[in-house]
Amino acid sequence: MIAASRFASDPDRLQRCSEWVRAWSPAVPLRWCWRHRLITAAIAVGLGLLIIGAARAWADPGTGGSADAGNVLISWMGIKDSDGVPVAKYTLTLNEGGWDDPASTMFAKVASIAYEIYLCVTATALHAGLEAARAVLADDGRDPRAAEAAGAAALRAAGVEPEYFAVVDPDTLEPVQPGGAQRVLVVVAARVGPARLIDNLPLDLEPVATP
Repeated sequence: MIAASRFASDPDRLQRCSEWVRAWSPAVPLRWCWRHRLITAAIAVGLGLLIIGAARAWADPGTGGSADAGNVLISWMGIKDSDGVPVAKYTLTLNEGGWDDPASTMFAKVASIAYEIYLCVTATALHAGLEAARAVLADDGRDPRAAEAAGAAALRAAGVEPEYFAVVDPDTLEPVQPGGAQRVLVVVAARVGPARLIDNLPLDLEPVATP
């Protein structure tokens, strides 16, 4: 009643609202999307990737035994947990509801998409850490301690605390000294919730030129 009386006392406002309602059509959001093409394209790509990742994960039992690679957004990274199960095959089991429980159905879909985002962020953090270490080791200095620090910092920047991040000899798994080995293995482990994620990156380094 209060809102109705407020509109009745302001006929100009009521007229503007009436004109806006009459002018609305499906073309209105389309025109907005056309004016903001970059934002629309980014949103469309993001939603498409999330839907594809969620659908692929939903179809997999999560045991790691199927031929499916799992979440296509992170399966190419090859990150596994300490039991050897690819992180890309992790799934979230929920009550998916049904026609008589639409609230559970909606919650399951939203939670599944959020879980896929969480997996993508954590897996990308490990991969970014390895790539940061690769970039440091590619320099002429090839300082393994600096590479370890850069990799650990990349993980922490994504909110993941590494259990260890080391540059080791691929045969002995002993720490590599600066300017020493030409073949190294960058290894990383981090606990994300109850899971212990591990990954590694073998590298063949160029010999250091001596003056």
